[in-house]
Amino acid sequence: MSTKDWLEKDYYQILGVSKQASDDEIKKSFRKLAQQYHPDANKDNPAAEEKFKNISEAYGVIGNQKNRKEYDEARSLFGSGYRFTAGPGGRGPDMNDILGGHNISDLLGGLFGGGGGFSGFGQQADFRRPRRGGDVETRAAISFTDALHGMTLTVPGLSGNVQTRVPAGVKDGQRIKLKGKGQPGADGGPDGDMFVTISVTPHRLFGRKGKSITLSVPVTFAEAALGTEIEVPTLGGGKVRLRIPAGTGNGQTFRVRGRNEGDPDLLVSVAIEVPKKLSDEARQQLAEYAKLESLDPRAKLFDGPGDD
Repeated sequence: MSTKDWLEKDYYQILGVSKQASDDEIKKSFRKLAQQYHPDANKDNPAAEEKFKNISEAYGVIGNQKNRKEYDEARSLFGSGYRFTAGPGGRGPDMNDILGGHNISDLLGGLFGGGGGFSGFGQQADFRRPRRGGDVETRAAISFTDALHGMTLTVPGLSGNVQTRVPAGVKDGQRIKLKGKGQPGADGGPDGDMFVTISVTPHRLFGRKGKSITLSVPVTFAEAALGTEIEVPTLGGGKVRLRIPAGTGNGQTFRVRGRNEGDPDLLVSVAIEVPKKLSDEARQQLAEYAKLESLDPRAKLFDGPGDD
């Protein structure tokens, strides 16, 4: 991404937030848009794919406090109406003159890594020793399924798109290092690295625990007390039958083994649903049951001496 593009793009507008938005508001808006425009949900839709790339790029800048501060400062100095135009003879403007003596590398160096300055603005090069290129930070959103199984990810780099392999089981917030894909080195120095922070879009039903998938399934009190068989969904879209033994407690977890070798196990936690309203007949029946129930669930609270 060129510095011209970086300065002229309004990343706040892309994410649909104000310039005064909090970090949480920016993250919430990003997650909502990432789910809406993710390629998995928009097959054969180039417009949605481009929108998704712009959203990820915007979050890579204003979703990071340090990057956001430098972005705001640079755009404030240039002014909202500034545009890059070539001078006489096709020569671009001297950015140090425009900034009143400020060095552009001081303003943008942190965002693009800070290692050796940002080239292309007329500042004097230091030929005394090779300098390593600066590191580049960016973000990318992937689906829950892609995070579980791994995928090949394409992210925008300084000189074009860069592909990297996201390992299976990647976690939300995990950083992936792309060696040599950062800012070019100066005077023979090595190129910097690119670091991609992965944002995993949450699934509406499933979660993760280690290498397994988690799922909370509601059951009635009667089902938990008497035992039953229920159907539960799988991540692939199918269903499996699960036996709930009589006397199952709230929060008890059952393991469903993966159907094929390498498939993750499904950990199903039982959530006993207590009805908020009862019919007169049901209330009467439940009252009769309570009279017959001999178990005191709080008896152990008073067993033995307590701590003073």
